[in-house]
Amino acid sequence: MTGSRFIQHHPCPKCGSKDNLAEYSNSYYCFGCKYYKKKDDIQALRERVQDNSSVDKIGYALDTTDNIPQKAMQWLLKYNITQQEIDDNGICWSNPDMLVLHNSTTYWQSRVFSNITTQKYKSWGQKPILMYGSIDNHKRTVLTEDILSAITVSRVKGIIGIPMLGTSLSKELQNRLQQMNNPVYVWLDRDVSKKSIRMKNHLRSLGLTAKSIITDEDPKAYTKQQTEKILT
Repeated sequence: MTGSRFIQHHPCPKCGSKDNLAEYSNSYYCFGCKYYKKKDDIQALRERVQDNSSVDKIGYALDTTDNIPQKAMQWLLKYNITQQEIDDNGICWSNPDMLVLHNSTTYWQSRVFSNITTQKYKSWGQKPILMYGSIDNHKRTVLTEDILSAITVSRVKGIIGIPMLGTSLSKELQNRLQQMNNPVYVWLDRDVSKKSIRMKNHLRSLGLTAKSIITDEDPKAYTKQQTEKILT
């Protein structure tokens, strides 16, 4: 949310996840079970009043339906996304033309299916730190550009997939990776391979074990078996 600052991660009181609960300056949000709670302290109330003083600072989640049209389902199937993964990750549809990949009151992102625009993705809000896979048992972290790629790499045992929702490493994510202190693989799309190498070098300068992975296809284009081979 514009004007809402990320602070740190905590255990979630609802689902029990160790670090999926993100604390913002005026709220808490769990990226696992979608638990949400506004802060009631005076400073947080002041920040919400300040946020609401501008019409472009109102937080909202998209209205969605579980009925995903065929064209969007075909796109998901192209990357072997299963119905279970659709359900587990809250992938849904928002009329008239958006496949919603993440949806919360602070950030949403969607893949656009429209005949009247060439825009592929739409998003709104402050980019969160999203994690896909089993956080409790992970041994390595894979940074990807997009959400589907993070989902596909997280199929591999011991892997946490984190989509950067672009190609930039935020300060918050950088700090989070240092806290996790696990080997980090940077696996971006081939057209930004140079940026992948620079990011790997930057992570190494921070004391992290890092590796850049460059493949012919985007991470989401590979099967679980192919991904396992690439990451081992």
